[in-house]
Amino acid sequence: MYYFKKDNKFYIVGDEVFDDKETGKEKIYVTTQWGKIGSNGTARFKKFDNRTDALYFYYKKVKELTDKDYISIYHKNEVF
Repeated sequence: MYYFKKDNKFYIVGDEVFDDKETGKEKIYVTTQWGKIGSNGTARFKKFDNRTDALYFYYKKVKELTDKDYISIYHKNEVF
């Protein structure tokens, strides 16, 4: 999970993996949340069928933020 900030804004990129007991498959979600610091902001959840696509989206979003000069203020190194 990455936490970013820039000026008075924040952006969070995270991941969640669940086992679907009915199908036996994994449910993989990448969460993005953004807004002004001090607010709850807006959150979006994107579902993926495989880890490769989810990781690509996850790190693409991280690169977009660092390219826009967002500063990483926290990073938990447990991705998927």
